[in-house]
Amino acid sequence: MAEPDSSFALLLATVSTSLAAAFRPFLDPLERQARQDRELREFLGSEQLVVREHVFEQLEVLNALWAVRCWTSRGTGAKPVVLPLRDTDFVKYPTHTEVEVAPGRREACLSAGRVLFECDGRRCAVEVRERTRTLYQELIVDLIAGSDEVLDEVAASFRKVLHEHDPTRGQHLTFDKAGLRFMESHGVTWNDVVLPEATRAEVQRNVTAFLRAHQDGYAVPLPASRSLLLSGPPGTGKTLVGKALTSELDGITFLWVTPGGFEHYGDPGYFFRWARERAPAVVFLEDLDLVAEIRGTSSTLGLGELLAQMDGFKANDGLVIIATTNQPEAIDEALKRPGRFDRHLAFKLPDEDGRRRILSRLLVSLPGEVGPFLDHLVDQTSGFSGAHLRELADTLALRQLDEARTDEPLSEVHVEQALAAVHRTRGDLGFQP
Repeated sequence: MAEPDSSFALLLATVSTSLAAAFRPFLDPLERQARQDRELREFLGSEQLVVREHVFEQLEVLNALWAVRCWTSRGTGAKPVVLPLRDTDFVKYPTHTEVEVAPGRREACLSAGRVLFECDGRRCAVEVRERTRTLYQELIVDLIAGSDEVLDEVAASFRKVLHEHDPTRGQHLTFDKAGLRFMESHGVTWNDVVLPEATRAEVQRNVTAFLRAHQDGYAVPLPASRSLLLSGPPGTGKTLVGKALTSELDGITFLWVTPGGFEHYGDPGYFFRWARERAPAVVFLEDLDLVAEIRGTSSTLGLGELLAQMDGFKANDGLVIIATTNQPEAIDEALKRPGRFDRHLAFKLPDEDGRRRILSRLLVSLPGEVGPFLDHLVDQTSGFSGAHLRELADTLALRQLDEARTDEPLSEVHVEQALAAVHRTRGDLGFQP
């Protein structure tokens, strides 16, 4: 047989080299995967790999990330192992993400990677990766062991760590479009809330006293859960009540869900399921009318789930549900009954005595004597909400900047100018003078 032409041989070698280079990005991950699987089997001392997948969504992701960090760091022989690229996951492994695990405290947690370690004398591995859904990210945690028996023990250990090292348990959190965040300190207490005494007592009885009794194991039979609907015009103190409650509910989980949080996740029942695992807990639903409108009036996909979660087959032991609305008439009637919302508290615009109390507190820091003008201010602010009264106080304070004077006492001119400015603003916004 004739020897192949040298130029053809050179061409063949060039093509082979080019093909090898072209396929290398696809072959490298497969080779790395095979090598790491061999290393994993050697570490586990078993040819069999038993995998159990755990999926964590939205509110649970923080708990899962921190639990993996705490769990693997307490084991022996923990070491991160670089993962191959999987399918279309073009991500560099391992990846660490900084998360807030307590107010003002951030820690780096493994968000993509594999750790081999010993758990209570049993060799195992945990693999973490992210998966994108349409509206949110999921965190996948795979537990890997050499047998079903070992994996059962490993899974039980992981569940225990998830519970014991849950950074959200007993904390106050906000869930909005940006996701889950620890609630910032606001300094609001009951001293900042002007309400009829009967309304305040009703809130504290059904929320604070109820939760403390559940927490302490009170002997007297108690309802399993409580729910309050707070309704009234904007600026009448509904949101302030929620903030005041957080100031006296240390150690009790408090989840504040904004309309943006509902829109971001789309499943009201999810918040209930999360809170049940952390009871005693409060779920505070802001602007309920946006998700619980009367059937047939708008898109109310979440209404049925909300009805089921509040009075369905799942018990809500140790939960308090509080919702606010400016439009109670827009909320479906099925929600406005005991068993769903046990109490409906109507927040009204402050009366004369309420306006006097609010203004006295808001104006106390102004220079000079406020007393001579207080009666006039109270008389001229009929129909003002608490928010409007605060704006009046802020307007009076800002007049000091206009005159570059911080020590000039309050005068009749200042008072009339401030009243006119706030009345004008209310008119521009459509309020009746």
